[in-house]
Amino acid sequence: MQKIFCTALALTLSGCNSVYQRPMGLDDTAKVRFVAAQQKHKHSAMSVYAHTGEGCRAPQKIVGLGGGVLNVGGLAPELGDIGMSKNPVSTYVLGQYFETSVHADKRFHFTIIGEEPGRSCKVSVSFLPAAREEYEVTYVTGQSSCSVSVEKISLQNSSFVKKPEPSSVKLQNACVLLLN
Repeated sequence: MQKIFCTALALTLSGCNSVYQRPMGLDDTAKVRFVAAQQKHKHSAMSVYAHTGEGCRAPQKIVGLGGGVLNVGGLAPELGDIGMSKNPVSTYVLGQYFETSVHADKRFHFTIIGEEPGRSCKVSVSFLPAAREEYEVTYVTGQSSCSVSVEKISLQNSSFVKKPEPSSVKLQNACVLLLN
C-alpha cells in the first residue's frame, strides 16, 4: 500500500513540476519576451507558467526571474535570449527578461506570479500569437495592484515599435494552483 501511495505521489508531483518545452520551427511559431517589472531601485521576482486553457490545466513552468523564493525551476534565465528585436538594447537586463517561442495561430495561455516584499500577485492572460511575429509581455506592479501588458513588436521606418496586442485577454480568475 505504501509503495502505491509513494508512486502516486511521485507521479502527481512530477506532473506539477513539468518544464515548458519550446516549439522548434519558424513557420508555425511566434517569439515572446517576458519582462519583469523594473522600477527605480526595485526589481520584482516573477515566475511564468504556460497552461492549457482557462482551467489552468497542465501547467508548465517557463522561467523564474528576479530572484526570490519563486525563482526555482523552469528554464535557466541565461538561456532566454533567442535574438529578439531590442530597441534600445540597454533597456534589457540579463536575468530580468526571458525570450521563448510559442505555437502560432492558437491561443497561448499563461500565468505570471509576481513576488515583492510583503505581497504576491497572480495574473492569468491569453492571446493569439501570429506566425513569425514577436511579442513582449511585461509584468507591472503598482502601489496595491499588478498587471500584465502584451504588445506586438514590429519594424516601422527602421525603428522597433510596440503596440498593444488586440487579442490579449486577462482571464477572469487567475490560476492559483500552479507550483514550482
